[in-house]
This record gives sequence, structure tokens and C-alpha cells, in this order.
Amino acid sequence: LTFVSYGSRELEDGKTRGSPARPSTDPAANAAALKRAGLNSVFYVSPDTGHEFQTWRRSLYQMAPLLFRD
Repeated sequence: LTFVSYGSRELEDGKTRGSPARPSTDPAANAAALKRAGLNSVFYVSPDTGHEFQTWRRSLYQMAPLLFRD
């Protein structure tokens, strides 16, 4: 499983105060390319968060059940 997650504010234009610059490549497109290559890839965006604890918490909540599926 390849799990790619971001906070929605991380994907914005980087103008939000305290927000890092937007990724140089499209992470959703990268996750889709992995899926097309035959890898189990999931892309998740945590709403209204940046690179912070709440993003990590929501991402874990989304990812954990995927680890224990057949």
C-alpha cells in the first residue's frame, strides 16, 4: 500500500501565512500513476488543514483500515 496524504492548505498556492510552498509536482497525479503501474495507491486530502497534527491524525484514521484488508 502506498498512501499519499496532504492537508488541503498544503495544496493551495502557498500564500496562506505559515504554509509551506505548494508541491512542485501534482501529488494526486503521482498517486494515480502508481495505481496505473499496478501498485495499491491511495490519495487522501484532509480538509481545512495544513502540515499539522490534525492532518496526520485524519490520515492515520483513513490509512489504518486499509492495512488490514484482504
